[in-house]
Amino acid sequence: MEKTKRVRRKTKAGAAFGKVLRDLRTAKGWTQEELAFEVDLERTYISLLERGRGQPTLSAILQIADRIGISPADLINRVVGVLGSTKR
Repeated sequence: MEKTKRVRRKTKAGAAFGKVLRDLRTAKGWTQEELAFEVDLERTYISLLERGRGQPTLSAILQIADRIGISPADLINRVVGVLGSTKR
């Protein structure tokens, strides 16, 4: 059986989450590796999220929000805000 390569496509929601995540991470002065360590995720997963090529799990959203010091609702609201600003 031939193995097919899965292509991760960028979505608007994924791109918005990635922008918010990158902004929050850099505001903390963390590298992707440091954030990954803080939230117990792989650095490559953080990179995928920041590039809008991955969709965060609920667990990842909760872990990221907790370690960054904001509520999960605030994190999602920031993403919605970015999505809203791109519709204009």
